[in-house]
Amino acid sequence: MVTTVEKIMEMYTKIYRTANLARKIEQAIGHLSTTVFIKMNERGDVKYCLVNKANIYVAEAIYGPEDGSLNRKMSKRKRIC
Repeated sequence: MVTTVEKIMEMYTKIYRTANLARKIEQAIGHLSTTVFIKMNERGDVKYCLVNKANIYVAEAIYGPEDGSLNRKMSKRKRIC
């Protein structure tokens, strides 16, 4: 069974807008991991942030992990030649 973004969005229709806003804020801050973004949001480092912890988790469920945060965590492979 293939799970698409549209199918996942149907489950979260009510809070889709705030989840989308959470993803945009996460990208604007600098592609943080989800846990770092939640900690920053709870400490109040992001002023006038309209999203909460649940919105960040829903954004993660809909879109998957942030691409920019994954790029730094990929393992480097040695060349064989």
